[in-house]
Amino acid sequence: MILTHEEHSGSVAGWERLRYQDASVVCFDRHLDLKPLVPAGCDAVRSRAARSQPVGDLGRPSPFRFDEGAYGLDDFWAVGPLTGRVRSVTWVGPWFSDSTTTDDARRMLDAISLIPSGRAALEAASFSPGRLRVELCGLDLTVCGVAGLLSASLDGDERVDIDLDWQYDPRLGAVVSPADLANLLVSVGLAAHVDQMTYSITSGFMPESMRTSGPALASLLDADTSEARPARPARVVDPRISAMLAREQPLAIDELEELLVPIGSPNATDGSDATIRLCYIAQLAVAGGHAQFAAGVRDQLVEHGADTCWLDYRMGLAALAASSLDEAVSWLTSAMGDLLDTQQTHAGILAAVVQARRGDLEQSQALLRRLVGKLPFRTSLAELAVSVGDRMGDDELAASGRDHLRLQAQLLETAA
Repeated sequence: MILTHEEHSGSVAGWERLRYQDASVVCFDRHLDLKPLVPAGCDAVRSRAARSQPVGDLGRPSPFRFDEGAYGLDDFWAVGPLTGRVRSVTWVGPWFSDSTTTDDARRMLDAISLIPSGRAALEAASFSPGRLRVELCGLDLTVCGVAGLLSASLDGDERVDIDLDWQYDPRLGAVVSPADLANLLVSVGLAAHVDQMTYSITSGFMPESMRTSGPALASLLDADTSEARPARPARVVDPRISAMLAREQPLAIDELEELLVPIGSPNATDGSDATIRLCYIAQLAVAGGHAQFAAGVRDQLVEHGADTCWLDYRMGLAALAASSLDEAVSWLTSAMGDLLDTQQTHAGILAAVVQARRGDLEQSQALLRRLVGKLPFRTSLAELAVSVGDRMGDDELAASGRDHLRLQAQLLETAA
């Protein structure tokens, strides 16, 4: 029996239903859903785990990290080691090449480089043919592509978790058929080990037209499926917003303005749902290139008490694309927050780069001192730390950058 979920964070409740204990999971997913939990979420999970209580109902009902709940669709793997349910994850990324080259090893390092860690994680990391092994967020993580999976020595007790967006590329459409994936599972002896599948359609990572890929894969594996009801239902999204999120064409201003009308009206939803609605509208505005409109929605979000780091990050990227460097630095610096989320760390790196290129080395130096110790796997960050540190006479910053570059080089030598 394969449990199916609409969104990937539903796997946490699945671990409890399937009675996982220190499980080793092979995960097929287009994205690595791992980053530190927000502090309140971490505390909530630890508290439940200490009393042997389930945590499957602590998932966030929306993709936004400020929403109520302890974890979501982009960080739920961090729950595994806190609860003792999952000890290790082998993440099979679909966009790593079918080889075991040094270039692919660099891509693997880059894929985890925005997740906050520390020097000890880099020092302890190791490569075997086609695979990177590292401890992040308390999880024993292996990163690989298909080639690395095929060459791995599996224990035989691994469980398999599939996010069906592994088969889909937003630019190319379906790139892996259910038959291809089924054959791969058979070839590595994991066909009978599939416990959970996720559609990731509501979140926009796969189109509705590919929903049939789940039943098709299960049929090829001679397995039945059981739809798992989320312990905490997702927030209801206005169907118009859902349709617009799925559209490829930018939205016009008048379309966005129509979505704003119900907020604050007698028929509006409660305050929390109104905030989530505003988030989606802001997301649509930025995607459509309407920065001024998005900034106005951001003001409303601040009034609702919402964290806007995620929006500031997108605004910063849009300003960078428009070569509005002053505006970009302002947005990106605001987006850094507590540097726990990968968008926050990326925002900090981009802000430091822009400041350095503009010649504002003092501001770049200040940002780098906050970042370099948290992101030891990021090669470009270490290189910038060396450059700025040397030019500013900051021996400590430059030494940290050189130390990380040295450890990265030693690690990559083992991948050759």
